[in-house]
Amino acid sequence: MATWTAQSFTDLVNSTLPAIRKDKLNDIATDLRRYHAAQKLLKMGGDGPEWRNRKIRGGLYYPVNYITAGDDNARNIGFFEPGNFNQTDGTIAGQVGWRFLRTGAVYDRKQALVNSDENAIFDFIGTKEYQMEIGFVNLVEANVWDGPSGSTDDKTPFGFLKYWLAYNATTGFYGGNHASFTSGPAGLSATTYTRLKHYTAQYTTVDDADLVAKMFDAINLTGFMGIPNKPIKGDASDNRNLEIDTTYDTWSALYRLLEAKSDGVVRKDLVLNNGQVMFWNLPVIEVPYLTANHSTSDPVMILDWSDIAVVGLSGADVDQTYREIQAQPGVFERYKERSANIVMHNRRRQTLIAKSDPMSD
Repeated sequence: MATWTAQSFTDLVNSTLPAIRKDKLNDIATDLRRYHAAQKLLKMGGDGPEWRNRKIRGGLYYPVNYITAGDDNARNIGFFEPGNFNQTDGTIAGQVGWRFLRTGAVYDRKQALVNSDENAIFDFIGTKEYQMEIGFVNLVEANVWDGPSGSTDDKTPFGFLKYWLAYNATTGFYGGNHASFTSGPAGLSATTYTRLKHYTAQYTTVDDADLVAKMFDAINLTGFMGIPNKPIKGDASDNRNLEIDTTYDTWSALYRLLEAKSDGVVRKDLVLNNGQVMFWNLPVIEVPYLTANHSTSDPVMILDWSDIAVVGLSGADVDQTYREIQAQPGVFERYKERSANIVMHNRRRQTLIAKSDPMSD
């Protein structure tokens, strides 16, 4: 017996409009499952994504200032011992240049007329603006995790793997000047100022003896707080906001390591909490951008997000509403510009552990 469908009846097809689902657009516009850096650094407002807690200031650049040493005036003394006090130079200043992002949307007036009244299934202009926001968030995600292609790239913000964090296979504080920026991040050489180096290590196996042990050491050895009751506060909080960011390969291997230990052995370091991998109460997050772009090196980044900031030039933001393009009558465009660069104020509170150099992925 033949199988009949509604479309099989020609008269029925010709006399019936298709069912229209208004204002429904299922999103398959992105390759990444989540945008972790964008979620942490952006907030969604009525006019699209905006930076969260961005530091705004004027001037030629954003200064990054450090105190590098105390003086040598403190000593144990006896009765009537004369004083002998000296001054010691102990401050340095780095420079982080301004960076700018632009996005926009365009439409022809005739397109808007076609997409009007009862003929509109969904908002055409609104869709163009949504596409604009997708492009902006994609750009932010790449800027934060990677960054500039090299020292001649004066447009891309200073991201993590291609600027602030330098791979080194040796375990310890060996994250010095990035290979692409030999003068050092913010123009301060970690060769000269060795306390600017961040923690590094190389791992080959996701097990207790290799990666887990190195994560444990990194978390504990990077907890720099300075003297108590400091009279001058730094940019980073004394209450660290640590998070472990990595690829799916490493995250899933840690998950399976936990499953293998589910034979009654109680672990205090690596645990599951509602399906989330936790290491010493710190979330281990699979970052889709790292999975998509760094699945060979499988970096494990133990980041203190209280030390990471977005900085911008005062007065540089622009919100241009729709205006007609003079050379194209009837065509309207709008654009947004935002000033934003990424700063790690205290690199030695950060960690990069990887199987190989992420720059080679």
